[in-house]
Amino acid sequence: MPEEIVISEELKNFFRTMENFCNTHVHETTVLNYISSSLKDMMEFPSAKFNALYYLNQESFEFELNSIYPESDISDINKVFQLMIDSGSLGKSLQTGEISFFNHKAKKSNNHYLICPLIGSKGVIGLILMKIDIAPEDIENYLVKLLKMFISIFSIGLEKFTLFENQSKAQDMLDQMVASRTIKIAQSKVRLGEKIESLKSDLTMTMPHEVRTPINQILGFSDYLIKTLSKSDIKDSEDYLEIVRDIHSSAERLQRLFENYLFFARLSMISTNVFEIQNLKKDISPSVQPIIYDRIMMNIMQAGRQGDIKIELADSPVAMNEEYVNKIVEEIIGNCNKYSEPGTGIEVFSFVKDNNYILTFIDHGRGMTAEQIQSIDAYIQFDRRSYEQQGSGLGLSIVQRILDLHDGEFAVESAPGNYTRVMIKLPIPANYESEN
Repeated sequence: MPEEIVISEELKNFFRTMENFCNTHVHETTVLNYISSSLKDMMEFPSAKFNALYYLNQESFEFELNSIYPESDISDINKVFQLMIDSGSLGKSLQTGEISFFNHKAKKSNNHYLICPLIGSKGVIGLILMKIDIAPEDIENYLVKLLKMFISIFSIGLEKFTLFENQSKAQDMLDQMVASRTIKIAQSKVRLGEKIESLKSDLTMTMPHEVRTPINQILGFSDYLIKTLSKSDIKDSEDYLEIVRDIHSSAERLQRLFENYLFFARLSMISTNVFEIQNLKKDISPSVQPIIYDRIMMNIMQAGRQGDIKIELADSPVAMNEEYVNKIVEEIIGNCNKYSEPGTGIEVFSFVKDNNYILTFIDHGRGMTAEQIQSIDAYIQFDRRSYEQQGSGLGLSIVQRILDLHDGEFAVESAPGNYTRVMIKLPIPANYESEN
């Protein structure tokens, strides 16, 4: 008969402890609880007296005493740990990754220790120093293998918890950075809002007054000089009169330029405020035909082109106040005059379709290429040097911005050297007739 194998009670306890460790410790929620309970379970290893965990600091690459079970004299443990380093036993164990033994001869007795490296996926993460009651040569080989299995499982769990805690810290740090950044952005928005309000104040109050006042004085005095010189008999009065007229026309051009810049800036600020856009869309012009007609004829008469214009206008209310209707017509008819020669026809007609007021301008001037039409933007003028034209290029951009704010539409069709057709679509207020 085969010899019966007798398993000691200590060994049975160690087996049960390992089984319990594998089944329960994976569910620990904190690394401190995991370390504490694991070191306690390792005390079931036969003849174990205490366990000390030395954790490897990944920044300084030094081993730091993290936990001891049960409580023991830390100074004595650290002395033994230093002796292991000095003797080279610790280094050999870490290099091989295997459990090794260390004997420390005290004055009255020999103390025996097991050095158990903790190996993670990227190398050594720490070690466990275990004091035992028996000499290493008296420990059965299968016990060492079981302990090694225990240590491997413990290392995997420790690395998992460490990674999780590092991720949590990183997430906390990221959350703090995001919160800090959010606060800074909010503060920046407040400061930006204050700057915008200050800019609005400057654009609507201070700057217009500061610019308009000298321009008006130049216009006023130059107009007076023109009238005076026209009636004067002084020598070379015609030469002086030509100079003053140039001054007057330059001041008028500067005035138009400034007013357009101011108008465009006001539209840009309105476009950033939802409430102002909503209020803008509530405005209505009850009868748009006389507004358009009067503005066209005023511009045509100033250009001396009464014989070139042909107008056929329908009437309708539109969802836009009179100021913006006037501005749209002024800019488009102004371009018709500027970019076509006197004697060539200018046609303006309108009709109502699908609850929209469709207004079209046609001139037979130099026209635009498809690329130029696509490039219409603020401060852009085409072929400025070739034609020596004056202006800022803001006109069509202002028209486009006004229509965008009112849910209108804007389209340009042109053939270079032949014609340009500009079509705008103004929304008609819903149920306007029934409400009025």
